[in-house]
Amino acid sequence: MFEKIKSFFNKKRREHGIEAAIAEAIKAPENEAERLAIATCDWVELLWNGTKQKFLIHKTNFQELLTCGSFPNILYKFIDGIAEAAGAKEAVSEVDFKKMKEEEDEFLVELAKKSMVTPTYQECYDAILKIRGISGSAFNDVIPKDFLNDLFLLYLTDWEKDVKKNLVAFNLPASEESQNTTNASPAATLKA
Repeated sequence: MFEKIKSFFNKKRREHGIEAAIAEAIKAPENEAERLAIATCDWVELLWNGTKQKFLIHKTNFQELLTCGSFPNILYKFIDGIAEAAGAKEAVSEVDFKKMKEEEDEFLVELAKKSMVTPTYQECYDAILKIRGISGSAFNDVIPKDFLNDLFLLYLTDWEKDVKKNLVAFNLPASEESQNTTNASPAATLKA
């Protein structure tokens, strides 16, 4: 019974801490630079050990991180999957799956480091190590894997929406006004 009461109050204290961090993070910025910096971030709910938690993340360009050259096997897997989905499947070259898995883990950690604002990746990492009473550990041993996967899924989902939106915009027929500008005078074009 005592453990249930203790667990209840620990949960309430943790929830209050999260609410205080959220309130602090969304308070009115003190200057224009802070306002613009906050505008580059989003509050998202991501899995953390099986439960949804709120995180303030900076939307980083994950495609740039993917293509930076540090993760060649995961990039190959990504491109191979796109080619297969497009029906342009060619012969599969040899891939070191063990190396690809290591790169995937490193990629997810790097994506989390670049994305997390409140709390930061390092804050979470250090707090988990402190609670466990360990001085050092492997990355995928500390930050929950479901969080890393959910964060990557968030980026993939947003990227998919952007691609679909751009495809729709690209495939829309141009309006008659924009098609008939060759016969218009420069002055008439400027007024329009």
